[in-house]
Amino acid sequence: MSRDRAIVGDYNVICDVCGFKLKRSQTRKRWDGLLVCDADWEPQHPQDFVRALPRKRRRLDVRPEQPDKFVDGGPVEWDDDWQNSPNVVWDDFAVKWEDGAWVMWDKEKA
Repeated sequence: MSRDRAIVGDYNVICDVCGFKLKRSQTRKRWDGLLVCDADWEPQHPQDFVRALPRKRRRLDVRPEQPDKFVDGGPVEWDDDWQNSPNVVWDDFAVKWEDGAWVMWDKEKA
């Protein structure tokens, strides 16, 4: 059958993929809107229809923000044996500046 033959209610079209001339009745519209022949027609992939499940957004241990708690440095003691460097003393440990770094020690073990 010639493709240029006149058929009432049918007309010539070009396949958007392969470029062949066909009658409109021999083509199909694909999911992406292209008018294609049967050889170039493909269904839309099922993964295009997958929807993610909504996540449950639970907030555990929700409570108001607590006020800031600052630790008091305690009294500062000056010791001449350590080149006049300050020693910060708390109840159970002390801190001193020695050789360019802070050193902490336990008062009970010293």
